[in-house]
Parts: sequence; structure tokens; C-alpha cells
Amino acid sequence: MQVKPKQRRLGRHNIESSTRKNTSDQTILKLGQFKEEFRLLQKFFAEHDPQGSGSVPISKLYDVLNKAGIEKDEADVIVQEADKIANTCSNITFEALVGILRSLSNPSEEPDAKAVEFMHILIKYRQKCESEGNYMEAGKANFQLQTLREREEKRQEHATKAKQIQQRMQIQIAHNNQYNEFNLEWETFLDEFDKASKAHLEQLTKKHEEAFKVFQKQIREEATSKPPKWSRELLEWRKRQHVVAKLKNYSDAQKFKAISDSLEDGERSSMNSHHTGSFAKKEVNFHEQQRAEMQALLKRINVKRKEHKKKRDMECKRLLRRNQNVQKALEGKQATESAQNIAFIKKQMQSILAGPKGK
Repeated sequence: MQVKPKQRRLGRHNIESSTRKNTSDQTILKLGQFKEEFRLLQKFFAEHDPQGSGSVPISKLYDVLNKAGIEKDEADVIVQEADKIANTCSNITFEALVGILRSLSNPSEEPDAKAVEFMHILIKYRQKCESEGNYMEAGKANFQLQTLREREEKRQEHATKAKQIQQRMQIQIAHNNQYNEFNLEWETFLDEFDKASKAHLEQLTKKHEEAFKVFQKQIREEATSKPPKWSRELLEWRKRQHVVAKLKNYSDAQKFKAISDSLEDGERSSMNSHHTGSFAKKEVNFHEQQRAEMQALLKRINVKRKEHKKKRDMECKRLLRRNQNVQKALEGKQATESAQNIAFIKKQMQSILAGPKGK
């Protein structure tokens, strides 16, 4: 008994329509439902758009998607869609990228009801053809049945993969947030350390300025408080001046006074010159002490800052190593789950193909 051509065409059309709907490589996450994923994707997009034009070259799209945690096979699908809508400069806008991601939905891991229904129809049709001896039609039905089964298995495997990608991406986002918070905390700490260090340096500078003024005043007061040490020649001329003055020999006294005053002016000028040189030398020594104190403070600050940076690097490596271990553990767990899920899917398809039995 032959099946009517109209019935065969209708069956093939429905099957192909159903399988075409499910065989597109829809392993992309519904990023539109996750604000954090979109925020991160937008950040990576902006990194490749330094001019702020709102678009990036298609050639850079792989880098953006890779940073967002989307693997190459999923990125291939997105890039293929992007090529279709890219502008004449082969650029794509962020809004267009978002539209692509939203259009690629996350398939269900459960068997597609329509696919299972068509499998049952094909099984009954094949059994009917076998019972009627129409083996060519039975072979065609069996080929379509196996094709539909393979496509449904692949669809469910892709659904599992998409779920695992979502898990990895969420872990990656959590790690990125943790890493950003880690850097922010350390940057804040180092900024505060630098501000405190600057305050200490300014405080020491002000202290040095005040101390130098006090020192200058002190050494000048010490120099002026001591009586000058005149030469013996000047003292003898002063003595002669006073002696002749007492003898009422004012003419000689005036001459001796002029000589004494001239000697005193010369010696006073010499003393002042000596004091100026002495002051300058003492001030230089005082500045050297202050400079040494400032250098010691700068050295302590630099040593402490290097210690902080070393500690930051160690904690950063520890954090990255811990995150890598988490990623590896998750990947190992997902690999096991994926193998178990594939076996389950095949067993499930076998169970579907085993029934229902035709009457």
C-alpha cells in the first residue's frame, strides 16, 4: 500500500521545519537577561572603541567576545550574524551586537516535544511500511528518523553546553568583580599611603624651615653677645689715646683716636667677614643635617611602599591562582556532567525510538 504523495510532502515539510528550528547552533547565552554580563560586554566593547564612535571592526569582535567568556564556536555564530548586518566599513555597533545576542536564544535541555512527536509519527509510519512490505519507504522514514534523532541529540548537547558556558561566564564575572574590587581596595590604600607620606614630607619641610630660622637667629645672637677681640696694636693705641687725653694733650689724643678708629674699623670689617663665612658654613652644615633627615624619611617611605607593592603582588597571584583552580575544578566537573548527559541523551533517544509499538 502506497502512502499518498500529499501525506509524504506534509510529513517532510513539518519535520524539516521543526529540525531547522532546532539545528541552528543556538549555544549563545541570553545575555539580554543578565545585566552584569551586558555591563561587562559593554566595557570590553568600549576598549576596542577608543574614539567612542559606538562601533568596532568585525575583526575585533572575536577579542570582545573572548574577553566576555564566550568560546570560539559560540563566537563564530555571532560573528557570522554580525557579517550579515555590518555596515560598509565592516563595523558593528554595540546595539546591533546586543540584538544578535538577544535573537540567539538558549535552547532547552529537555527533548523537543514537536521533535518527539514527529519521531513517533515516523516510527509508526516505518512500522506500517514494514508490515506492508514497502521497504523503500520504510528506509526513507528510518533515514529521516535517524537524522532527526541526531539533530535532537546535538540540540540537547548544545543546550547543556550553553548552560555550562553560562556557569563559566558567571564564575568569570564573579572573578572579574573580585579582581576589580581587589585592585580598587589596594589602589585606595596606596593613595591614602601616598597622601599620608606627602603630609609627613610637608610637615618635615615646614619643621626644617622654622628650625633654620631659629638657628640663624641663634648663631647671630651668639656672635653679637660676645665682646670683640681686638688686636694688641689697637689696644695700645687706645691706651695711648686715653693717657694723653687725661694729660689734656687733646691734639695728640685726637690723632691717636683717629688711628685707633681706623684700626678698629678694619678689624671690625675683618670680624664681620669672618662671621659671615662662619655663618654660611654653619648654615650649610645645618642644611646637610636636614637633608639627611629628609632623605632618611624618603627612604623609609620608599621601602614601605615597596613592601606594600610586594604584598599586593603576592595577594594578587594568590587570588588569580585560587580563581584558576576554581575554573579548572568547574571545567572538570562540567566535563564529567557533559559525558554523563550525552550518555543519558542517547539512552533517552533510544527509549523514544523503542516505542510506541505499532498495532
